[in-house]
This record gives sequence, C-alpha cells and structure tokens, in this order.
Amino acid sequence: MDWSAHIHNHHIKVRARPGADETKVLGCDEARHAVKISVAAPAQDNKANILLLKFLKKQLGKQVRLVSGATSRDKVVEIVE
Repeated sequence: MDWSAHIHNHHIKVRARPGADETKVLGCDEARHAVKISVAAPAQDNKANILLLKFLKKQLGKQVRLVSGATSRDKVVEIVE
C-alpha cells in the first residue's frame, strides 16, 4: 500500500475494525479520509489499539503513537520521526 497519500503532517487517520480474523488493510474510507484496518484483537483492555500500533509500526517502518480515538473506531496515529 502507498501510505504517502494518507500521511498528512505526520498523522494518519484510521478507521479500525476490532475483533477481525486477521490484521490487515481493508482499503480507504473516502468519507472519513481514513485507512480502514481490520484488527485481530478485541476492543477490550486496549488490546486492539496495541495490535493496531504494532501493525502500523511494521508497515511504516517507523515508531507510531496513538494521538486520539483510544475508545473509538476512528483514530489518529502520529508517525514519530
């Protein structure tokens, strides 16, 4: 996936789908200007957020941190340079 089209000021908007069978990019949510990602972890006890950040770190090859959306499916992730 070409991530550069979705990175704005070192931030990525994500629409997460927790509780999926596998963690993967599903595509783009044009209405939200976000990347849709399924997450193979439940939304309980921050498990989905942790797995999402690990997935993005591996995909981008850079450190990332959750800026907003800890309890929402709509998230903003910062890419730490």
